[in-house]
Amino acid sequence: MKTCLLALSLISLSSCCSKKELVNQTLKSGGEDFITILKESITNITEESAYVIDNEKELVALYEQLNETRSPHLELPVIDFKKQSVIVAAMGQKSTGGFSFTKVKVNKSEVVKYIIYTQSPAPQDMVTMGMTTPGIVLLANQPADSIKVTVK
Repeated sequence: MKTCLLALSLISLSSCCSKKELVNQTLKSGGEDFITILKESITNITEESAYVIDNEKELVALYEQLNETRSPHLELPVIDFKKQSVIVAAMGQKSTGGFSFTKVKVNKSEVVKYIIYTQSPAPQDMVTMGMTTPGIVLLANQPADSIKVTVK
């Protein structure tokens, strides 16, 4: 009986781990269009924005901002900026929870269009009361000069 209780306690505690699983941040050329590196309600990006990163310096600055209040820190991904880029979309600072990015749609033509959809809580929804900074970071399998980002 004690063994069963101990086993159940360990399982319960291990499922409450606050460490987030890191995404394997590699894309094969010609494969998927993108992978989601990060999608969270706390990103430390306080201004509403959507942009494409095309160099290591901007990527380092983004990760410094993402890691300001994070422990353990996210590892900086290795990116070939000749073939890939990083897309960042942020909703800015919000006074409650319930704001999120729901899906990403990719339309391919001469310019690859990433349409990132958002969701806001309805007035009657129960939400977390606290400041949030929802955001999403994508690793795109296209160079920055061939990408256009729209947030809806």
